[in-house]
Amino acid sequence: PGSPHFMHTSLPQILGMPPDEMIQQVKKDRQSKFFQKNEGKWTIKQSHSTGGKTNAITPSHNPKASLTEAIAKACTNVKKSHVDHGFVDMILQMLTYQPQNRFRPEQGLQHSFIVEKLS
Repeated sequence: PGSPHFMHTSLPQILGMPPDEMIQQVKKDRQSKFFQKNEGKWTIKQSHSTGGKTNAITPSHNPKASLTEAIAKACTNVKKSHVDHGFVDMILQMLTYQPQNRFRPEQGLQHSFIVEKLS
């Protein structure tokens, strides 16, 4: 499922906040380490680096745009406008928080991005 650090920092910056039900299922010691409740709403606990500076973790409100930006940033010489929207859609369906909603391998193979590339 990934490291707690990745789940706490990188994934929310792309997918947004995990669903409340998921946060509530986390063991209390981990829950209090990574999340906090403000005015009845779960938020990500901000981490502090050495020197006291806060490393802001801002959950995405637009997963498609956030993933497109992350792909463009990770791939040198690729502009956001050149990132394949079908690829982004397929990856988002693989990364969804709830396992029952994620693509199964056979669904991934039937995604239009794969089908178009193989034809």
